[in-house]
Amino acid sequence: MEKINNFLKSKKGLITVFIILYFLLFFINLNTIWAADDYAFYNNVWLGEDKFSILRAFTRSKVFYLTWTGRFLSTFMNYLLLYFPKMIYNIINPAVYVGLIYIIYKIVQKDKQPNGYLALGCFMMTWLFIPAVGQVIFWQIGSVIYLWMFFLVLLLIYFYTNLLKKESKIKDNLKNNILLFILGIVAGNGFETNSIVLLCFLFLTLVYLHFFEKRKLPIWSITCFIGSVIGSCTNFFSPGNAVRMGQMGTSGGLIEKIIFGAGPWFYNGIVRSKIFLLITILIVVYCIYVIAEKKSISKKTLLVMTASALFICCLYFFIGYVLSGSVAEFLKWFYPHYKRFWVVLVLLGCSLLIMIFTIIWNRKEFFKDTDKTTNYISLIYVLSGLVGVSAYIMTPTAWPRSYMGMSITLITAIIYIYERITKTKKNGYVGVFIIMVILSSIIYSATFIDTYKAKKWEERTVTTIKEKINAGETIIYVDTLESKNNYNAASIERWVIPIEIEGKIPKDYEWINIEVTKYYFNDPNAWKNGKRIIGRAKE
Repeated sequence: MEKINNFLKSKKGLITVFIILYFLLFFINLNTIWAADDYAFYNNVWLGEDKFSILRAFTRSKVFYLTWTGRFLSTFMNYLLLYFPKMIYNIINPAVYVGLIYIIYKIVQKDKQPNGYLALGCFMMTWLFIPAVGQVIFWQIGSVIYLWMFFLVLLLIYFYTNLLKKESKIKDNLKNNILLFILGIVAGNGFETNSIVLLCFLFLTLVYLHFFEKRKLPIWSITCFIGSVIGSCTNFFSPGNAVRMGQMGTSGGLIEKIIFGAGPWFYNGIVRSKIFLLITILIVVYCIYVIAEKKSISKKTLLVMTASALFICCLYFFIGYVLSGSVAEFLKWFYPHYKRFWVVLVLLGCSLLIMIFTIIWNRKEFFKDTDKTTNYISLIYVLSGLVGVSAYIMTPTAWPRSYMGMSITLITAIIYIYERITKTKKNGYVGVFIIMVILSSIIYSATFIDTYKAKKWEERTVTTIKEKINAGETIIYVDTLESKNNYNAASIERWVIPIEIEGKIPKDYEWINIEVTKYYFNDPNAWKNGKRIIGRAKE
């Protein structure tokens, strides 16, 4: 055991951990099949095209930018990748995820010593708490939009975190100013709420350094921020984004959006995205961080904390009861009773604030004696994540995968704080680590089996489709694939692929069958001409 421990705390051990993680992720990627938008994006650019053309991908990306979304870069990258064999994506994508884990590791690392345990912890926290992992990590279209774009966001956040730590090694010269300006534009043009997180983090960092620490800001930090603002604006104010927001039901005044958007937003946060679970873990970890600095605690403080905790538990049970049904059932209750919901929400918020401020007040000497950098870095990460989460109150129809960037920001804050707990850490570290290893292993095994079955289904289905097309059939029935494992990209909100036209799936999702039909018949007019690839339930 001691040899393993020493190995994991060596440079070779750390590199080995990242290599193992890469191959574990690669095997999932290898078995992950195309789903939904993968077919639609391919058909939009490459259907019937034998020759590769960057200009064609660029032109279609421009049309998409003007008519549906401002995420120009991710759209363009997806169009390019879908033309080539999926193996290229399978090789690149795990490297991006491992790169993201490495950046988190470098951000939260307390000292310069290699620590394989910490790297594994960073991976497991993302693996367990990122919402809709299959859609944001393994789904080809989704991973480029969410994972790849947030990798760029977190890279910039890492540069600014080093500024806060006074560990920045970026030289203030023309080359770096231009490169970081461009990187700011590219990262800012990613996913909308990730851009909000980025802007908030960079802005708070610059404000803290300039006004509180009275430090001279390097020019690259300003040019990078300006680039991020420009990149974000190219997304926020794009014509396509206006169309998309209009179709997501975001009309109405600001106050109206907040009042009536709170219910669906809270439902997404608790039931679907794990965000409020992360916030709860964050509060617990921070309380431990503060309390661990002093053995004794006054009876008055203990009483207030206990009462607040019990009240919060009661509210959680009540909210859990209200949210126990489907989103439709919840909304049916919510809209006639939205005032009661707001009362509960305010009580919950006040209880959390009382608990937090009681601890802080009891430990005010702690904030004078300890390193202020730790507290401010943690605060900036938390605020940036919460600002991104709060933005969804005006677009409550967002999918769980949309919360990915905010989840990683809060996860980074949790690990950063946890690594700096000075007392009673060893036993807690081992216990938490073992639980996370067990949970991660179970989920990984289930995901591997599920994706492997999906891959075998795809191979059988493709063979069947090609045989029937060659035989001249135009109406082709195939068994549907249904996965309830949200770590499998083929689940895509638990859709079946292809959709059962007369099954339980709403008619609105018929577009998946249309795109699958176009793809396999290699004909953009296949559906219009009466050709069909239709799903059927297994007998």
